[in-house]
Amino acid sequence: MVNPLAPYLSIISFAIEPILKLGFAIVAIGIVMIALGYDPVGLAVNWIETTIRSFIPGV
Repeated sequence: MVNPLAPYLSIISFAIEPILKLGFAIVAIGIVMIALGYDPVGLAVNWIETTIRSFIPGV
């Protein structure tokens, strides 16, 4: 018997797989940064804040 949802499952798998790989890479990099003594969340928040402030004149 043929699964009628097979093409859709293939498309979903094709779309989700890169997202999962990227997520795993981000988690792995975060773990390495913590092991080396860095604060990855703090660095990311600081980078976002600096980027936003650079677009606001006079700040």
